[in-house]
Amino acid sequence: MNNIKLALLGFGILFGSMVTAQETNQISSQRLTKEQRIEKHMARFGEDLDLTAEQKAKITKIRKNSIAERQHLKNKASLEKSDKGAAMKSIHLKEQEQISKVLTPEQARKYNSLKEERKDYYRGRDRQIENNQKQIIEITEKDIKDITRERSHKRKWLP
Repeated sequence: MNNIKLALLGFGILFGSMVTAQETNQISSQRLTKEQRIEKHMARFGEDLDLTAEQKAKITKIRKNSIAERQHLKNKASLEKSDKGAAMKSIHLKEQEQISKVLTPEQARKYNSLKEERKDYYRGRDRQIENNQKQIIEITEKDIKDITRERSHKRKWLP
């Protein structure tokens, strides 16, 4: 019985990793260039906030400059990891501030609302992943205890 549980657990892990690897290959073959990502983002962003063509152009320029700064920072080998993190955050905050200046007050309110929704979504997703990992660990620990208990029980009866 325990061998069946172990085999099923092993098969599940193996099958899950194969599916993940296939999905990763599909995603990586569909990677967008920086310009394509900016265009895709601006299309959605423009729709959500009802941006004018002038606003889209300004925000696109801000995003491109920010991406270039991040890339330059990423390539700097002389900085410590914590310093890079702080600098990346600074670049991000500067970008957000510049974008907010381009928006009208109504658009800025909606923009902030969308940012909060996105944060909530990722917080919830992270919690769900964490809960799933905890459940897997609990199941695995329980199965190991059951198997150990059964093996020790069988040993008592062996001559």
